[in-house]
Amino acid sequence: MTLKPRQLPTVFWSLIAGTFWIQFLNMSANVYEATLLAACICGSYILMNHYLCNHLLKKAIRTKQMKRFWLLFIALCIPTSLAVASYFVLFQYLEHISVFPPSDIFIEGKESLLENATLLLPGTLVINLAFCGLRFYSENLQLEKEKSQFIFQTLRQQITPHFMFNVLNHINILMQDNVPLASSLLEKYSDILRYQLYNSQKEYISLEQEIQFLQNYIAIENIRWEDKLTVGTEWQVEDGTIEFPPLLLLTFIENAFKHVSHTPTEKGQIYIRLEQCNRHIHLEVTNSKSPYSSRAGTGLGLANTTKRLDILFHKKYQLSVNETETKYQTLLNIEL
Repeated sequence: MTLKPRQLPTVFWSLIAGTFWIQFLNMSANVYEATLLAACICGSYILMNHYLCNHLLKKAIRTKQMKRFWLLFIALCIPTSLAVASYFVLFQYLEHISVFPPSDIFIEGKESLLENATLLLPGTLVINLAFCGLRFYSENLQLEKEKSQFIFQTLRQQITPHFMFNVLNHINILMQDNVPLASSLLEKYSDILRYQLYNSQKEYISLEQEIQFLQNYIAIENIRWEDKLTVGTEWQVEDGTIEFPPLLLLTFIENAFKHVSHTPTEKGQIYIRLEQCNRHIHLEVTNSKSPYSSRAGTGLGLANTTKRLDILFHKKYQLSVNETETKYQTLLNIEL
């Protein structure tokens, strides 16, 4: 079982309390004295550390006021050291009046309460610094998660309306002179719209569902372009149930149809191949282009998809584009 960052403080405090208790028990013949002293010392550390981590540090991270936090950190460690030093004085007095039997915990000396607190201050700083470091790490993980979720939702909302606009515009054009074809297009679009409504807000769907969505989109574009394009597709999928982020691949295919070149005498060419083997997915999208046009570096959809890939897969994907005078090719490899 893997411990979560927020569970680590509980484990460490248990280890620290156990260490204090065993140490005091070895120096004292009275188990009650060792237990009570360890509880008082750890209780003071825990209360102060809880205030530092759960209130001051959390607020400082969110408001970016870390300098003020460190000043308060040092200021609050001083009274904590005084409190711990006072416990040693108190229990030494309790032994003196025979509440507890004499032990080796306390060594008679001339140090004052302030001097003892000064000696304990470095240990107090180290303990609180360690736990504040753990909380700082945990809070930053949470902030990064919230940031990723926010960006993820923003990018997905930018992609989805863009696709919907294009499809509705295609239907509107066809309604002017080919109602049966527009009706067929509308039926396929209803499947796409259903997919977007019910699956686009999910973190993951099955790869089979994503492929079906892409196939519906390609079918719609084939209807719209009629005989002006030659579209070749190849789907090699070992396991269609594997989880995959929805609407991730749409932009690459959408751009191919948007920028493919064609003339009255020559059809445009588009080739799409998707291969899934184990946890690896390979997508290849190629379209013909005019020698006088270029797509490189343009397009909000492509930029957003690249950002989404960074969020979802970080260094576990490779995206490359190859452009020549006659074709534009996109290659995407993802390790799930």
